[in-house]
Amino acid sequence: MHVAFLIPDCHIPYHDRKAYALALKVAKAIHDGEFQNLELKEIVILGDYADFYAVNSHGKHPQMNQLLSEEIDFVNQELNLIDEMFCGVDKTFIFGNHEQRLERFVENYCPTLFGLTSCINLFEFHRRRNWTLCDYGPKQLHRILGSQLYARHEPFSMSSAMASVKKSMINLVYGHVHRAEEATITGALNSYTNFSVGWLGDVRKSQVFGYTKTPPNWQLGFGVVYVNPKTRQFSFDKIMIQSDYTCFFAGRIFEG
Repeated sequence: MHVAFLIPDCHIPYHDRKAYALALKVAKAIHDGEFQNLELKEIVILGDYADFYAVNSHGKHPQMNQLLSEEIDFVNQELNLIDEMFCGVDKTFIFGNHEQRLERFVENYCPTLFGLTSCINLFEFHRRRNWTLCDYGPKQLHRILGSQLYARHEPFSMSSAMASVKKSMINLVYGHVHRAEEATITGALNSYTNFSVGWLGDVRKSQVFGYTKTPPNWQLGFGVVYVNPKTRQFSFDKIMIQSDYTCFFAGRIFEG
C-alpha cells in the first residue's frame, strides 16, 4: 500500500516542537519499513508551514522581536531535516495564507522587490530535490498519489467540513482550520469526503495565537493517506496527538 504523509499547519518557528517531532517519528517509521505493506511515497505539507509573524498585517505583540531572517532560518532548518530524513521521497509544499503574508507585505510596502523576494527563493527550493510546489489561490489543488483525493490549504467553506464538501463536491484534505474534522455526503452515484487533521502549532505561544476570544478548538495531529497502487482507491487516518505527547498508529504507541 502506498502512503502519503500529511503535515498540517506548523507555523514555524511557533510550532509545537514535541508534537512536530512525534509526527516525523511516525513518518520515519513508515519510511524505514517498520510496517509491513506500507511504503511512504509522498509527504504533503498542507500550508502555513511558516508563520511569517514578522510581516503580519495585524500588528505585533510588544514582547515579540523575532526577525524575519530568523523565521526563515528556522523554516530552512526543518526543510533540511525533511530532505535528510526522507531522501528520494516525493514531497509537496502547498502554500498557505501565512506564506502569502510575505508576498502581500512586499506588494504593500516594497513593490520594487516584487518577484525578487519570494518563499521559493527564501526556502531554497532551487536546490531541493523531489519537491512539487502548489501556489496559494482559489484554484489550488494537488492530487495525492493519483487517487481521487485532493489537497489544498483552505477548505471550500470555513464553517465546517460538511459545508466544504457540499461546496467542493470532491474528496479533499485541507489545513488552515487547526481542527480535526470530517464530513461525507453520498449522492446517487458517488460519495465525497472532506477532512482536516488538526495542526502542529504551539497554542501556548499566546503572543502569536492569542487572538481568539475563547479557548481555541484546535487539536494537535497529522494524517496518513493510503492508496492502492492498482486501483487508486484511498483511505485515511487522522492521527491525534495526546496531551502527554503520545499517539497511536497501526497498533503501536509512539512517544514524543
